[in-house]
Amino acid sequence: MAALLLCVVSGCTTPPDLTPVPTVAPSPFICAGVSADSANLILGGEVKAVGPATSNPSFPYFECDITRSDGSGGQIRVIGLPAQNVGESDEAILAYMGGADVTSTITADAPGRGFSSYDSNEIDTVAGALWICDEFALRVRLQDVDVEGRDAETDSVNLLRSMLPWACGGEKVPPASF
Repeated sequence: MAALLLCVVSGCTTPPDLTPVPTVAPSPFICAGVSADSANLILGGEVKAVGPATSNPSFPYFECDITRSDGSGGQIRVIGLPAQNVGESDEAILAYMGGADVTSTITADAPGRGFSSYDSNEIDTVAGALWICDEFALRVRLQDVDVEGRDAETDSVNLLRSMLPWACGGEKVPPASF
């Protein structure tokens, strides 16, 4: 009874799910190849794709923007593009990642190389991960994602790893389920 009274007085909230973002993408997919369950974990609630995911079959480009369904909690942006748009040098990669410091390199069971970054300032907080393979690059960018107890940089890396089988491994991209 005391717990119920405390809940009513303090305002009951469900703590965020701190389950790690899977490195193997579970279905359903909110955009082609982007796990809705992983996005729910990262943003701390139900998610929606903002606008249609864009892609161009004659130019290897893909973009998917995801927010919480209630409009709170930041944004996930997944971008696939030609590797030449990123560049090969460390300086070019840093510039593409928005000037943020690359905090670590990423290892994965996929051809290519990867990087992660985290930058927080008075304007916004951005965590990201980038993988470059052959002629394709895949980027995950989390902006203003601040779910208590979650590590945005680790979440961005795990989401990126979950998409590498189709981004760089030759597997067919799972279609959006919504």
